[in-house]
Order: sequence, then C-alpha cells, then structure tokens
Amino acid sequence: AHTAGAWSILAALLQRGDSMPYQPRSLLEYALRVGHVRLARACLSRCEGMDSMQAAIHTCLDNGRVEIVREALEAQWRVRSNEWSENSGPKLLTLECGPSDEPAECGICFEALHQAPGIFVSERGFRACQHFTCLECAEHVQDEANDRLRIWRMRRDPRIPQPPGPVCPMCRATFAQAARLTDPTMDPRTFFRLACVPQEGEGVEDLRLNDKIVPSVLSALLPINVTQFTHILDKELWPTWCKDATSPNALAEADFLRPGGMLAWLSDHLLEMKVEGVRGGPPPLQENPEKWFLHFDYNGKGVLSKPEVLRGIAKAYDVSALANPETPARRARSQGIQRLRNVVDAIWDDSTWQNGVPLAEFLGKGGLAERILTALPPPEASEEHALAKRTNSLTVEEALARARAADMKRCEDDQTRAKERAEKQKLAASTMPLTRNSRRAGSVRADQPGRAGAELLLASLLEAAREGQRGTVPAPIRIQCPFCGAVNQARAAAGHRVICGGCRSVFAVPAGAGLTAAAAPAPGGR
Repeated sequence: AHTAGAWSILAALLQRGDSMPYQPRSLLEYALRVGHVRLARACLSRCEGMDSMQAAIHTCLDNGRVEIVREALEAQWRVRSNEWSENSGPKLLTLECGPSDEPAECGICFEALHQAPGIFVSERGFRACQHFTCLECAEHVQDEANDRLRIWRMRRDPRIPQPPGPVCPMCRATFAQAARLTDPTMDPRTFFRLACVPQEGEGVEDLRLNDKIVPSVLSALLPINVTQFTHILDKELWPTWCKDATSPNALAEADFLRPGGMLAWLSDHLLEMKVEGVRGGPPPLQENPEKWFLHFDYNGKGVLSKPEVLRGIAKAYDVSALANPETPARRARSQGIQRLRNVVDAIWDDSTWQNGVPLAEFLGKGGLAERILTALPPPEASEEHALAKRTNSLTVEEALARARAADMKRCEDDQTRAKERAEKQKLAASTMPLTRNSRRAGSVRADQPGRAGAELLLASLLEAAREGQRGTVPAPIRIQCPFCGAVNQARAAAGHRVICGGCRSVFAVPAGAGLTAAAAPAPGGR
C-alpha cells in the first residue's frame, strides 16, 4: 500500500495495528502536505515519546493543518499526564496554580470569564486593548454603539453631534468587532495573535506577548485566582517559558510554540478541564475501586503506572491537607506533594509492579487500593459526594472526542453568528435615508419646493396599516412647517409624520390637510 501510494488503505491498515512501513514523522509530514487527514491521524497515533509528539505538533502547524493540531495536542497531553515533578507534582491546575475558588470575572456582568472570554478587535484584526469581558457583553457593547449610530443617521439632526463608534467600556479604546478569544487547542497561532496587544504600526511579525498581559490572558482561559497566580507565574512559569526567548519580558510566536513552552502548559490544562467537564470527577476510591482504576487508566492498557496512581490520588485528595498543621499556607502544597510521594513509594511494590499495577492486583485483598485507603485519610464527605455525583463511564478517548466535537461546533456557531451580525449591520446601513448632501446632489425641480427634504417615517406606515390604509398611496400635499415656515411637498395623509427639509423638525399632518394645509406640531415634537 505504501509503495503503490494507496494512502486510504494504508491508513486503515495502520489504524488496525499493522506495523509502520516508514518513519512516523516523515509519513505524517507527507500526509499533512498532501492533505490526507485520515493517514495523518493514523501516523499521529503511532508517535511515541514527548519529542516525537512535539515534532508532530510543529509539523501540523508548519503545514497549516489546524484540524490535526488539536489531536496532536491531545496525544501530547496523554503523554505528559503521566509526568511527575519533584516540586509541583503531577500536571494539575490546582497543584500548580492553587485553588480556583475565585476565578477572573467579567467586569460588566460578573460572570466567570473563562467560560466565554470576549475581546475587542480593531480594524487591523488585532486586539484594540488589553481588557476582557464575556463574549455576550462584548457583543452587546458593539450592538449598542451601532444602534446609536444608526439612529443618529436616520435623524440627521445637525444640532446633535455624531456618536462615537464602539469603544471598550474600561479604557474607551475604539474597536471594530467583538469576538471570542480563540481556543489555543484549536488554533494556536490565531490565539497568539489575538492575545497580543500590538503598538501602533506593528505588524504580525512584530507581535510579542509580554509579561504584563499574560496573567489576564491566562485567567481569561483558566479558572485561576489572578492574585495568587501572579506570584507563581513570575517565579516558576515565566522563567521557564522565556528560557530560550530573545527577550526575558516578552514571547515571540516561535517562543510561544516552542516544545515545553507556554502552549504545552496551557493546552495541557485546557484539555484536562475539557475532559473533566465531559467525564466528571473521579469516583470515591473507598466506594468503587474498580471505577476509580478505570477512570485514571488514560491509555486503556489495563494497568496503572506509579505516576497515574499519584495523579489519581492528587485529584481525589486535598494535597495541602497532607502537610503538617504547623506548616505555613504558602508551603502546604509542596510539603503535601512530597508526603504523598513518600506514601506511594512506601506502599508500591517495585519488583512486582515495575510496569504498572494491573486491575486484579489493584482490587485484590491486600492490593494497592486497600493500601492507599489505609495510608491516607479519607476525603471530606461533601467533596466525596460531589465527585461521585458527577462521575460517568466515558473513557478518556470518548471524552476527548466529545470535547473536540463541541469545540468545533462552537467555532462554527461563532462564525455563523458573526456573519449574521455583519449582515444585520449591512442591512441597517442600506435602509438608512440619504444624507442631506446626497439629496441635494440629485435633481430637484424648481416648482416643487421642499420636496427633497420631506420624508415619511416608518411609524406613518404602521399607523396607516392600523387604520386599514395598507396598499394605498397617500396623495401628494404641500404642507408648511410650523417651526420654520418652510413649505414641504410629500405624499402623506392625516396622522403621518413629516420631517421638514429646512430645519429637520418632525411634525404631524393634521386631519383634513389639503393642498396647502398647515400642520400642528406633533406631540413631543421639537
């Protein structure tokens, strides 16, 4: 199949488990270059090791195949999920960034910002300012500004100044469009370009993500407490991300995409959240050890390695509670992680479980589950009940597939909504009356004074329809403005409202108006 170029057959053979006829990365690069998505997925599933995964992600980005980038990041997350750090423990958001009890909020509606982060985009396609709101509030700000401008154009009153366009409610920076902050697991490059706030005159190649706006960007995507997270970012994360960067205070796009950099950290935690949102939390170990085992068997191999067991315990227990009561709060997390590692090392049988503990030995009498329950205190009852209530039987692969489908549908819905809002704005602009200059530019007969300025409002049509006059064309009349005395000519009937072509005042046509009738001022008119 490889020699004959039968790529569809080759993809099917690889997906069923046949051996690779060529190096996975080279075949993956070819599949991405020619656009064979099925073969690319089959090669991606054969990439093993972190170096291979990171190379596959860069291959996808270099070939512009964003639809495969998500699956490459998922494969990388599955590999990194079994890693264990001496200082911070497994790659869990609560262990690296502290509790998420006070996430960043929208400054308008006070809803959690990470659920639907919205940004203000300029006409150049970049962020207009560094502020975030939820997407609904951002779109509402834009729609309100467009409505004010539409009403002003309809009135065309020279005494009223033109209202400003949409502006950020926090800093008053003008913008052209409200949009959702792109998910970095779907399109990393677009996310980087929308996360940066460029200076005047900077282009795409000049974009930099500096350390001043990174906390707000991360808090817009993850449920983290900005006050507590800033210290962790400055001391632990940012120096690692900028280790090979050209500047210690800013990240270029290449630095952001670098293996082991900010993209890897951010995508790992986002995918962790997505999987937990679909699967729910782990079941209580003391109630159902088998489901607990299957919940953390991410690879589906029927065995749990030591890092997977450590990860499961860290997710099910409050690690800070394992520290000594006299330990300061800022050190409770690291001390609890170290104690957890010591406990698992003590109960782990290295000679028997060198390649992982199987399900039978995990559940048996005197097995690992029983040892864990004996060595560690049980979790709090409220926490245990909440975890059990949200648990379902989905595998990690099924949860990733559902989360991926939901994210793609959200992207499609955002594009559809953006098109509908743009069409709505175009329609409103096309139905606006002509300006005074454009009306004067047309031909106006000398024997029809005021005709260019006389207009019929939509309210008059509704009133005519209410009176049973729909479908009839009002007779032309000449009517004098009660405010400036100008004579206007228009097709109008009693009850209709007319805008004077001279002073732009609005007045109503009185009952019995004839060819030279004078109208009374409209209620509330100027």
